[in-house]
Amino acid sequence: MLLDYLQAECEKFNFRRETYYLCQSYVDTYLDSRTIKLSLLQKLGLACMHIAMKIEEVDLVSLRDILRPMQANTSPIFKVGEIEQMEREVVSILNFKLLPDTLYFWFEYAVKLWDLYVSHEALQQGFEVFKPQEVRKDLNSYDPKLHKFQLSDTGNRYRAGLQALDLMSLHFEVHEFSRPNLVLAMLALIHMQYMKLLAPYPHYNEF
Repeated sequence: MLLDYLQAECEKFNFRRETYYLCQSYVDTYLDSRTIKLSLLQKLGLACMHIAMKIEEVDLVSLRDILRPMQANTSPIFKVGEIEQMEREVVSILNFKLLPDTLYFWFEYAVKLWDLYVSHEALQQGFEVFKPQEVRKDLNSYDPKLHKFQLSDTGNRYRAGLQALDLMSLHFEVHEFSRPNLVLAMLALIHMQYMKLLAPYPHYNEF
C-alpha cells in the first residue's frame, strides 16, 4: 500500500525511476531497524521520497509543494518540520549511506551487460547491430490510424522488463530474495516469453 502510494507520488511529480527505487530502499532499511505505527507510514514514505529526490533529481520540489495537495481541503496531516525530523532519523538509520544498490540499479546493469554481449557477438559474426530505419519524407501524409508507432523487439522487451520490475517491487515477499537474483530471474522469464518457451500471460497483446 505504501509503495503503491509512493509510486503514484513519484509519477505525479515526474521523478526519475531511480528516485522511487531509492525511496523504496530507504523505507525497507528503516523498517528493518525500527517498528513504526501504521499512522506514521505515510510520513516515513514522504521523508524517504524527499531524501531520494535530493539525491537523484535536478529540478527539486519543496516539501511545501509536496504536502500542499494533501492539505487543500483538510487540516494539515503533517507539518514540514515533522517530515524534516523524520528525514534526519532516516538518514541516521541509513548511517548516511544514501546510494545503495536498488532493483533498478541491477536491472540497468544486467541490460548493459547484455547489450555488450550482443554487440560483441554480432561483431564477431559480422552482423549489423543496428539497422537504419526508413525515413518518412512526406510528413503531411502521416495518419496515426494507419501508421502506428511500434517499438522494436528489443524495445518491447525493455519496456516489459520495466513494467515487471515496477510490479515486482510492490510484492511483500520481494525482500526474501537477493536483488541481483530477482532481476536475473525476471529477465530470464521475459526472454523465455519472447522466445515462446512459456505460455502467453493474460492480456499479453495489450502491452
